[in-house]
Amino acid sequence: MRGLAGQRIVVCGAARGIGAAVASRLHSEGARLLLADRDKTGLDNFVSSLAGGDGIVATSYEQGSVSSIESLVAQIDAWGPADGICIISCAHPGLIAMERVTPDVIDEVHGVNVRGVTMLAARMLTRFAAAGHGALVAVGSVAGLRPEPADAIYASSKAALQAAMTSFSQEVAAGGVRVNTVLPGVIDTPLFRSQLARPGEMAEIASTVPAGRIGCAPEVAAAVAFLLSDDASYITGAQLVVDGGLAVGHG
Repeated sequence: MRGLAGQRIVVCGAARGIGAAVASRLHSEGARLLLADRDKTGLDNFVSSLAGGDGIVATSYEQGSVSSIESLVAQIDAWGPADGICIISCAHPGLIAMERVTPDVIDEVHGVNVRGVTMLAARMLTRFAAAGHGALVAVGSVAGLRPEPADAIYASSKAALQAAMTSFSQEVAAGGVRVNTVLPGVIDTPLFRSQLARPGEMAEIASTVPAGRIGCAPEVAAAVAFLLSDDASYITGAQLVVDGGLAVGHG
């Protein structure tokens, strides 16, 4: 893709799953990377698995901690200036029926998926706006468009994240900065597999997807890489759905 080689790009939530796939794709495109994750050991193991990954910077941070986000931004400033960032947040409590909803669970999930992402995006977009260029991609979810029963906490957090990014996109568009959101559907990741409750459930879920299968993390990573690249130079404020038709396939 045009314009990724040599670019300094940050990927948050990069130790596994979609984040690791995004980092792998950007690395293959020649981007210079700073990767962050709360699991520093897992992140280091991932980086060591990448051929030619010696120049990648890996650091730890907590997406739900404002002080940790501020420290990460300071580290990015010292490493950068960054040309782009992808923010992946995956606080998901599983399905919780309404009678089991508690303030603590809401605060935990929204603290990561909404407050944390919005704070980090605001800090980075301020820097991109001052530089006159930059691209941000946040990873949301089709759950923010098409909530399922007993998924109110997670779905509402992703809907709020997506709304925040759309608002930011309008603030910075005139200054040459782009903000987009990728909305995955059902994707085969370690988190997804950890929430399967019984044998055969993956096949059952796949049967609900119009495409007839569950997606894979590199397919989401391809969408992220496109939106960060110069090939998407006239795209901002978009919500790119990567879900095999799930969001629109059942009315």
